[in-house]
Amino acid sequence: MDNRTTTNRDAERQWKCPWCGSEALNKTSIVMPDSRACDCGAVGIAAPRVDSDEIIDAAIDYFHVTTRPESRGFDALFLQDIQRSGIEIREGALTRNLEAPEFWATIRHLWFRRQKADDNAAEQEKECR
Repeated sequence: MDNRTTTNRDAERQWKCPWCGSEALNKTSIVMPDSRACDCGAVGIAAPRVDSDEIIDAAIDYFHVTTRPESRGFDALFLQDIQRSGIEIREGALTRNLEAPEFWATIRHLWFRRQKADDNAAEQEKECR
């Protein structure tokens, strides 16, 4: 276990937004995998770490991201497609599902947030320099 891994007893922290620090309590339209939305606009999606492609697929669908044909089958390229579409990505907590078989027990929380107009303008200004 690394220092981001928690157990079920402190699982309430699993939905702590990495941008504003608030607990994300709002439901999303994502049916599977598990997800929450924060009041700041961030969306956290969680699934077993070995099944991270489910998180990425859910984010692509939720944010209506257009993907490149060459991205098919490559999570790293899909994550690039998400970022290129103006969505920020941050890692969240790793938690443990003590009721799941060991292979599925580590749960990854990945967070997404549409880049704000102010942030986008600053990023474009950096690229022009």
